[in-house]
Amino acid sequence: HGSPWPRSMLDHEHAFERGAGRPPRPHQTRCIRAVCAALSQDCAGHTPSNYLVQHATGSGKSLTIAALAHALTCMTDSRGNKFSLVLVVSDRSVLDDQLSATLERFLANHESAPRTERAESCKHLSRVIEEAQASISGTSTRVVVTTFQKTAVDRPDDGAEEG
Repeated sequence: HGSPWPRSMLDHEHAFERGAGRPPRPHQTRCIRAVCAALSQDCAGHTPSNYLVQHATGSGKSLTIAALAHALTCMTDSRGNKFSLVLVVSDRSVLDDQLSATLERFLANHESAPRTERAESCKHLSRVIEEAQASISGTSTRVVVTTFQKTAVDRPDDGAEEG
């Protein structure tokens, strides 16, 4: 408990290859391990941090995101707590579709991984976040894909929107 997923580089590479159907590139391995290690430290602190992962065009962003989402669903802290929600946010509908499909394929190759959900509206996303905040530690982690536009707190739109 308390270790970033997974414990060894070989385990990490195996999990990536199992989900993606190919070995990870070195920068993908470094990215996932660095974020998980930082989160392991951050979860013990009082003030959460923000993280930014940058990738160049054609560098495997979608697979890195899928592998990172899977890694986060597997992480536990020293008290056995897990993340209740992994929220994958993109800035365009086309990316939202691509990320959803990649995440679904990646997670389907791991028997204990949760299914991917799509936030269909601002109201639906708000409900998902409220449910995650109220969730009891130890329940399964939800992986939800949405667009940045649906994260607007004061947006009155209840229906599905574009973008």
